Amino acid sequence: MNLRTADEYNSFGDIASGLRVYVEQLKMKNESFHEYIKQIDEIDQQVTELEDVVSMLDKYTYTLETKVRSTCGDLRPR
Repeated sequence: MNLRTADEYNSFGDIASGLRVYVEQLKMKNESFHEYIKQIDEIDQQVTELEDVVSMLDKYTYTLETKVRSTCGDLRPR
């Protein structure tokens, strides 16, 4: 009985050791993803800023178009 229990505990030790190695590998992979996540966040911020600029330009061109139409009339080709 003692030998069987000792063998069982040894196998638990082997499993725990394997899990420790696996967890260390996962930690390393997780750390490598942090750089990519940082880059994605930076790109997201740039896209948000670009969308804001596009919105401002859209409003400006609409205002400019309205002024031109009111001054010159509708200049669209027919």
